[in-house]
Amino acid sequence: MNTLISQTKELLQEANFDWAFCGGWAIDLFCGEQTRKHSDIDICAFAENRDDVIKFMDRPNWTLYDYCGGGIVHLNAGHHEEKYAGKSLCCVKDGNRFFHFIPLGDGMFRQEYRQADQTELDYIDFMFNKRSEVNFLCVWSDATPTIERTLDNAILYSEGIPYIAPEIAMLYDSREHEHDDSEHDFVIATARMNNEQKAWLTNSLHLRYPHGHPWIDRLKVL
Repeated sequence: MNTLISQTKELLQEANFDWAFCGGWAIDLFCGEQTRKHSDIDICAFAENRDDVIKFMDRPNWTLYDYCGGGIVHLNAGHHEEKYAGKSLCCVKDGNRFFHFIPLGDGMFRQEYRQADQTELDYIDFMFNKRSEVNFLCVWSDATPTIERTLDNAILYSEGIPYIAPEIAMLYDSREHEHDDSEHDFVIATARMNNEQKAWLTNSLHLRYPHGHPWIDRLKVL
């Protein structure tokens, strides 16, 4: 097991909220091996547990920031602020070598990369998703359809480690399909996905992109 994966599992195993790896690490957990370098650790949690995540990660030697978009973050003082509800949360350990935070005033910072890939457990992004009683909800905006996947199919396990199913990870990655990492993940994930997973991804891409998406035609020939 990758060291970062095992350290993250150890950190979160006592959490009082549901969580799962997402992004590129979810694809690697699905594949059973690390297939590329990763720029950070992305963890899926659910919107109703955002305050629980803040309380859990508000610990010595860690600092929390609310994502504001455009590379700007807001210092989270360990409590809920309604205007940041639903925003992703970045958790940074003291002395981290991954990101540099440039103060802009009023608790706002510009986040800048220091290195290309994460090598130590000194940074975690929590991405907040929505769910119903039985379904994982892929939500972008009021103008786009909500796409559902049963929770049993949406969250899978590898050696007891929860991760987002590859078809959901790739649906989110479809927004940045021209990026090298997204292309890499699409190729290796779809080579291992079963027919039902591919069908769900194909149908979901049709719903999300009614005018077409490059991955739809490629899924037809797999």
